[in-house]
Amino acid sequence: MYPRIAVFLEFDFLYPGVSCVAKIVPIHKKFFLVLGGIMVLCVALTIASIIYISVVCGTDSFAGSEDDNLPGSSLLNCYYYNILPAAEQKLYLSVLLAAEKCASMTEPIDREYTPDEYKNVMLALTADHPRLFYIDIDNTLLQTAKGKSRIILSYYASVEEISNMQEKLSLAVTSILDKAEQSANDDPEKEIKLTDLGEFERELLLHDFFCDAVSYYEKRDIGYGDDMLETGNPETESENLPADDGQIPTDIDRLLADTAYGALVGGKAFSGGYAMGIKYLLNSAGIMCDVVRGTADGSPHMWNIVYIDGKFYHLDSTYNDGDIEFAPELRFHGYFNLSSESIKMDHTIDREEILPVAQQEYDYYHAKGLIAENLMELDRIAYREVLNAVYSGKNYIELYPTFSREGDSFKADLLNVISRVNKNQDKSELKVVFRVYNASATNNALTIQLFYVTHEDDVN
Repeated sequence: MYPRIAVFLEFDFLYPGVSCVAKIVPIHKKFFLVLGGIMVLCVALTIASIIYISVVCGTDSFAGSEDDNLPGSSLLNCYYYNILPAAEQKLYLSVLLAAEKCASMTEPIDREYTPDEYKNVMLALTADHPRLFYIDIDNTLLQTAKGKSRIILSYYASVEEISNMQEKLSLAVTSILDKAEQSANDDPEKEIKLTDLGEFERELLLHDFFCDAVSYYEKRDIGYGDDMLETGNPETESENLPADDGQIPTDIDRLLADTAYGALVGGKAFSGGYAMGIKYLLNSAGIMCDVVRGTADGSPHMWNIVYIDGKFYHLDSTYNDGDIEFAPELRFHGYFNLSSESIKMDHTIDREEILPVAQQEYDYYHAKGLIAENLMELDRIAYREVLNAVYSGKNYIELYPTFSREGDSFKADLLNVISRVNKNQDKSELKVVFRVYNASATNNALTIQLFYVTHEDDVN
């Protein structure tokens, strides 16, 4: 006997007097096969849509809102999407899905968006998604008519070129992640994955490798270095800096220099490229990181806010990249994990009210024990750091003296430290000279360049 559909069984139960009518309407098993297939297809399409949004945005939770003026859903690593009103989130997702496919326009939305709403959406989208580096914002347009809106999208390159660029970007990110992981494996008996490290150490490793790989797009006077060798001998206390090579960038190079692609693939970036590149890199390593827009020293500037071990901090990799061509291996951490109060000493934050407040610092110098409150502490810390530098082959140390460096005491103590380190080696490794760079314009963070004795020096 063929089974009957469920509603007929219920009908029999409610109305037994007509059950015989229901029983003479059999349903063939093929009906259930077809019905089951349709249901499976519908479920599969729904799941696929959810997965696509999750992959594109990293969905943490996704729940609609009945009020267009309130946020309607939440996406991981998409801070600016999360604070948009629900109506603007709808346009955001429409543009995101179209841009992912390099479509020429979005699907129409049953709402006429204002220019301000459109601007908010595009600023949020480009800040949240460094991998959408190919969108030409200046030539992307909002069209509205008869209660509907759509976005006409423009791109810097063709679909095929964009695909190739995306592959290069993925390879560049993977390369830095691999280098960072390899550097963490200093014990051959243990295999450490990058994700095994704490968030602070992971952030620090990736930040340093990123700054090593990127240079500021146009050569500039760094403005931080004393440009003096500290030797105690006035005749050897100056060196000439290398001249600008005069390279003139192309228009497309300039545009891409404000993107993650320009930073991670091209190796040259403006502050926008630094901020987007470090966001992409840290997000790829499981660290929450978002872009901050504002000004620094009165000029438009971008940097990041990171979420490390449950707290927010400001990170400016542009200002941490010394970009010193004759010593690119030097590292700086003067703008690493600062509080909102500290970063605002020479930065201003656009729309500060929408960003979380970084209440305290988790800066590099405290974390690494580099704070010296007096000359005795400076001597102890500097000796340890110079000795470690010689053992590891580094040509710099980092320090944070909280006291004034005026007078000769600071200089004399460091020269004495270098001499003592040399005495503990089989032969003199270091010249008794150093160069000081301020790692920040607003605090006492220092990077001190060391100089090794060369074969030519031995001959002479």
